[in-house]
Amino acid sequence: MRRTCLLVGIGLALVVPPAGASHVVAQPAFLSTGGAGAIGLVGPNEREEPMTSFSATVPDGIRIVRAQPVPGWEARVEGSVATWNRGALAPNAEGRFELELDVSAEPGTVEIEATQAYPGGETVTWPVRLTILPAASSSSRDLRWALVAAVAGLLVLGAGGALAWRRHASSLQER
Repeated sequence: MRRTCLLVGIGLALVVPPAGASHVVAQPAFLSTGGAGAIGLVGPNEREEPMTSFSATVPDGIRIVRAQPVPGWEARVEGSVATWNRGALAPNAEGRFELELDVSAEPGTVEIEATQAYPGGETVTWPVRLTILPAASSSSRDLRWALVAAVAGLLVLGAGGALAWRRHASSLQER
């Protein structure tokens, strides 16, 4: 049983990013190239003072179509930067800032730069990873299903290995 849990844990560790990998994350963490999509940038205010501004800078191959309004904040877009300001996010609270994006970047991983600003002028910048998937018409689009199948395969292999190990241990005890 312990080996099964260990194998399942290893399999999940390979496919699930650690929670502390980034303090600001994209939800969802993927978009398809050749079209528009929306993501939310979610992160906590880890300071003991209110966060008074949040901005996101997108790389080449991604165009900001719109910064969604957030109650109590003013949103604006200037080129590759979306900024929300004139609001406040309380200490230890979590904020969500949504973007509508047009993606022409090649499939792969890109980074959005998220910056939190505070009343004294201090800023904290976080790299936010975003996976660009092939266009929907591409047969490579089913990468998510391949990932699901790989995880399921690992789980089946782990369970089969644990069962074989248990049977082997039982047969040794009977001797």
